[in-house]
Amino acid sequence: MSETKTKKSKEQIIEILTAVFLGITALATAWASWIGSLHGGNQSTNYTTSNNLSAEGNSMYNEASQSLMQDMILWNDITSVRIDYTFAQEKGDTDETDRLQWKLDKLLNDNCSDALYDAIKWADEQKEDVSPFDKEGFIDSYFAEAQNKISEADELLEQGKKDNANGDAFGLVTVIYSVVLFMLGIVGMFKNIPNRMFILIVAIAAFVFATIYMFTIQAFQWEVSSNTNILLLKEPWLNNVTALFGLYICYPSIIFLKFFLPLLRTIPSPKSSLE
Repeated sequence: MSETKTKKSKEQIIEILTAVFLGITALATAWASWIGSLHGGNQSTNYTTSNNLSAEGNSMYNEASQSLMQDMILWNDITSVRIDYTFAQEKGDTDETDRLQWKLDKLLNDNCSDALYDAIKWADEQKEDVSPFDKEGFIDSYFAEAQNKISEADELLEQGKKDNANGDAFGLVTVIYSVVLFMLGIVGMFKNIPNRMFILIVAIAAFVFATIYMFTIQAFQWEVSSNTNILLLKEPWLNNVTALFGLYICYPSIIFLKFFLPLLRTIPSPKSSLE
């Protein structure tokens, strides 16, 4: 009678633990699947935006190259007019110098961009005969906007790769949780209590492993709050989700483990009760 009662007590505790972890694991599986799908959506968005920005950046780069070539041609024309002006001035041909001065003013005022005009002024102030394109950073300024677009596209591409990796990681967590659900589902198939306990403990260990692994995924990037010195996730919405996960999943798991496992150890085995 005592042996039967002890066996039923252990069976009841195992059934309660199994039912509790079935519910907890089901919630955790749904949560991990949802986060994984979010990363899948972010990956697609980042890849699409990256491609669009990259195409736009390449188009801007080609336009910048054309502008650079046009300004180089314009500078050659200005240089040629200046040479002719100097030659006409040395000959004392005032009509020619007036014509060339008008042409030079027209080229400088109507055809020059502000950046090129400033670079020409810089070149004129130099003691040596230099080109405005020798000015440090002047050529790079043509491609600055295009480079910014391409850099932004590269950043989004890298973020898309991270989202892809994170989505795969959450997919792995979902697979482990599914295995846990399977093991919890077959606990009742075993008639021997030690076998049930072994399957249950392995399932709980797999659940804990999957949960710990999930919180080491790159999606959970932590930083210390400057106001409270509390460790927080960089994504604000994840703090709320993580708090709910801890409140409704992790915390009950710890409570049940803390309460029921010591209770199992206190129940005498059939052999000891007979003695």
